[in-house]
Amino acid sequence: MDNPDTAVDIIILSWGRIPDTCAAIDSALSQQGIVPNVIVVDQGTPDDELSILRAHVAQNPSVTLVCNDKNRGVPGGRNQASSLGSAPYIVALDNDAEFASSDEVAKAVSFMKADATIAALAFRIVLFSDGEDDKSSWPYPLSMSKYSGQRFQTARFVGAGHMLRRSTFDAVKGYDDTLIFLHEEVDLAYRLINAGGTMVYEPSVRIRHKVSAENRVSWTGRRYYFHVRNTIYMASKFNFSPISSLMNATLAITRGLRSGYIKGTLQGVLAGIGLIPKGLKQRWFDSRVRLSRDARKNIKATSPTRDMSLVQKIRYRLVPDTKAAQ
Repeated sequence: MDNPDTAVDIIILSWGRIPDTCAAIDSALSQQGIVPNVIVVDQGTPDDELSILRAHVAQNPSVTLVCNDKNRGVPGGRNQASSLGSAPYIVALDNDAEFASSDEVAKAVSFMKADATIAALAFRIVLFSDGEDDKSSWPYPLSMSKYSGQRFQTARFVGAGHMLRRSTFDAVKGYDDTLIFLHEEVDLAYRLINAGGTMVYEPSVRIRHKVSAENRVSWTGRRYYFHVRNTIYMASKFNFSPISSLMNATLAITRGLRSGYIKGTLQGVLAGIGLIPKGLKQRWFDSRVRLSRDARKNIKATSPTRDMSLVQKIRYRLVPDTKAAQ
């Protein structure tokens, strides 16, 4: 690699929306002040559309394209893409997003270099249409209207745009591909914190997201399936208090049933129960997963529900994920 000190692996998952994927690739290639290594993993786009992506990538020798015959899920795809690079920093960019300017990644690198404890840098995500903050991409405990322009430490990040320090990412063995979809960033964040890393929200690094907030927050039976499944799995996996874990799982189930997605919710319950032995095995035997006391304190201190009463916590878990944006 020509300049390893400024090399960055920019990974993009593709599944349909090929024009947007091509635009995301071009945005990654336009980044200045770094050496971008763009890695695209397609997750099963039909051949007629995929040919357009292949032709676009063929014009750019610094882009690597891997085409899977099926969708491996978000964490599986990101692990696969990350494994194809070796740069000290990894940036994940959704295929319906673009960098807000040509120096966004260089800014992110400068922050990571300035603080070796940062394991993940969460970017500010704004709507492509008008540059306003994307409410559906605000999972933090603070008011979006008051704090979206301020830097702060967090215990989570949004997958649409973020940077990871490869050394810490590799040390915790990357994303948990068992999750397939939903909560994969939270799961990774917990393990990065357990490894001694910190998560930082940095508003000066921005991406422009093309999907409207209305479309992002729509929940379907399939989404509730993964929400319930993964909540139960993570409750068994991480050694938080039994009461807290039980409450999170119960509220996830209640939310799905109240929303009318009974089939998806109940299927998620069964699937989640089936994953409990796998979660418990990691809790008991994997030090990367078994959270230290300091890690649990850090996570609790930066939790979206950290300053809420029990009633407020219940209300928070039962309403859509944009509640903290106001």
